[in-house]
Amino acid sequence: MGRNRCGERWLIYIFSDGFVKVELDGLNIDGRNHIIPDGPNKGKVAQVKYAADFSKKIIKFSLIASYNDFNNKLEESKFLNGLIKFVNVNEFLIFFDFENKNPTDIDITSPNVLTLYKEKSL
Repeated sequence: MGRNRCGERWLIYIFSDGFVKVELDGLNIDGRNHIIPDGPNKGKVAQVKYAADFSKKIIKFSLIASYNDFNNKLEESKFLNGLIKFVNVNEFLIFFDFENKNPTDIDITSPNVLTLYKEKSL
């Protein structure tokens, strides 16, 4: 849990079983039971997990939705990539790669970067 620079509360939970839960700026992704809000799969129930490379100082991550298509075949769709960089034990930067540019570092001047401050451990 944390707050961004404007003091808005953002919740990002990264669970050890690969699921993710995100609540920010009107976006609510419940990784274990996410209802797809728009697009061709609108209304379908999906699971959202993360894939991350924790071996680097700057962590690359992807959010991946899995759901059954219209033929009941399991589909997986990577829908958001980004970077995480820990500043210290209580603060980290998170970059959301909405433009799919695949950067290797975080540009702190980007509007897609948030500074989050840890409120508590769960």
